[in-house]
Amino acid sequence: MFARTRLALTGWAGDQDIAATAVKELMLNAAHHVGTGEVSLILTVYEDQGLLIQVMDEDPHFKGFDEATATTEPTGLHRIKALGGEITWCLLEQRGKAVQVRLHPAPQ
Repeated sequence: MFARTRLALTGWAGDQDIAATAVKELMLNAAHHVGTGEVSLILTVYEDQGLLIQVMDEDPHFKGFDEATATTEPTGLHRIKALGGEITWCLLEQRGKAVQVRLHPAPQ
């Protein structure tokens, strides 16, 4: 419910179910792979109506990122890609990393 509320507040014109699924999968991945520590969520809507979902955690590593995003196994990142999400990750200046998903609204 929290993700859906935050998504609704962004005013994003895309599919809220797809975005909520992407948020859920990223948060579950962070909880599963990072363990303890703080996890943050930022949602940004751009002028082109692209939605950027960022999940940040304190672990600066993402072992097996290429394999995780290329697999056809039913993993969280695979589900996000199947829904049209573009997945990247980057190191944060302070500490940790951000795993990011970019979604685009369906053409009108």
